[in-house]
Amino acid sequence: MIQTYILGGISAAFVILLTVIGYLGRHQFCPTEKTGISAYLYKAGAYIAGKKWFRRFYSLKVRQTLQAMHPADDMRALQLHYYAGKLQVCMVVIVACFSLLTLFSYVTYRDSVLQDGSRLIRGGYTDEEEPVSLLVTDEDGSSRLLEYELLARSYPDEQLEQMVSQFSEEIETLVLSDNKNTSEIYSNLNLQTTYADYPFEVDWESSDYGLVDSDGSVKNDETAQTQLVTLTAHLAYRDKEWECAFPIMVHPRKETALEQWIRQARQQLRAADEKSRTDEAFLLPGRLLGKEVSFRLSNEGREWMLAPLCIVIVILLFYMKDHDLDKELEKRRDGIERSYPEFVGKFVLLFGAGLSVRGVLQRISEGEDLNSDLRLELKVLLRDLKNGISESEALTRFGKRLGSPLYIRFSSFLIGNLKKGNSDLLRLLQEEAENAFILRKNHAKKLGEEASAKLLFPMFLMLGVVMAVIIMPAFMSL
Repeated sequence: MIQTYILGGISAAFVILLTVIGYLGRHQFCPTEKTGISAYLYKAGAYIAGKKWFRRFYSLKVRQTLQAMHPADDMRALQLHYYAGKLQVCMVVIVACFSLLTLFSYVTYRDSVLQDGSRLIRGGYTDEEEPVSLLVTDEDGSSRLLEYELLARSYPDEQLEQMVSQFSEEIETLVLSDNKNTSEIYSNLNLQTTYADYPFEVDWESSDYGLVDSDGSVKNDETAQTQLVTLTAHLAYRDKEWECAFPIMVHPRKETALEQWIRQARQQLRAADEKSRTDEAFLLPGRLLGKEVSFRLSNEGREWMLAPLCIVIVILLFYMKDHDLDKELEKRRDGIERSYPEFVGKFVLLFGAGLSVRGVLQRISEGEDLNSDLRLELKVLLRDLKNGISESEALTRFGKRLGSPLYIRFSSFLIGNLKKGNSDLLRLLQEEAENAFILRKNHAKKLGEEASAKLLFPMFLMLGVVMAVIIMPAFMSL
């Protein structure tokens, strides 16, 4: 339960921290599409992203990508908005992870067989023995793993006399299994609760469970000398009981210190367990083998193993958003490049009609039939010209921002006309327009071929279905 309290406390502390940060960032700008808790977390993320210590996490590549995608916007605001969105996603993941960890810890405690560190909850009256893996920590601070089988809850003797009817019959020849005789036991015995052709139940008892357990397992891997063990078969059927005892010879093995400790600990726990078998729970002793000990389940606290996974997820989400930003930039450039033939065609048409270069660019940027990102770049180009930047410098920046060889070549035509007074500019642009439409045609053909290739897989699936429909009836008729 302590684990649950710790995780719950961490979750509550993180939520309180987000509440404080969100309150501090309440004056931060928030996009209109974000409402409710999304807007609140965004403002908290914007507050953190605006701090000087966080700016060391700003990426130069991200800045360049944002600048290429939004050339007309304020770069500081763009970066703040971008990293605020990243932090918003990370905060949602952290809250969700700690909430799940707290819930998992609570469910684990609720269903745990060990309650309050000293009470083993038994199963029902009809249940079998339940194996429990206990991690025992003594007063010296050393821990040992103890595998223990907790007895199921049993009825008092008075109630048993009214409910249980017993009958028995002896079994001797079926217990040897692969052994030759009872004086030479080298492998496990065939001790079962029921045997074929016999209507009764059998309960086995061993005089030394350290050598022969009630399930027939013989623990003689490191036997040093031969020892005598008496096996007793309790045969029960309805209201009758029989008992059959016979000796077997087992070669005991030399136990290690840990194995000897486990055996003695099991014996002490079994003795205490037997005394309280009619109780609802088994109260574990405070001292084990002469030392003060504490108990907890060996699988307790494993929910902490999920914490590193949550951290990895948050880090991946933080940096994967940069990858998504690169994809957006690539998509933007692809759209601008596809608009190149139409752009050049309009430029040639308007320039041939007598408009100046600046007038043509102004007219195209005001239209609505071209790519919106290309129109934005043209507006940035006109803004640079209006701010006093030379035409050659502004056109050079225009080509570099778009990052496409097509627009760089187009800019070089206009720059050459400015520097050399090239009278063949219209002819060069007409040839460029023709080449651009050829490129557009080839690009469309390439996209069609890629689409055809993608359709091959579903066509093969359909072919397989058709063949199965045809072939299956032929096989079924044979």
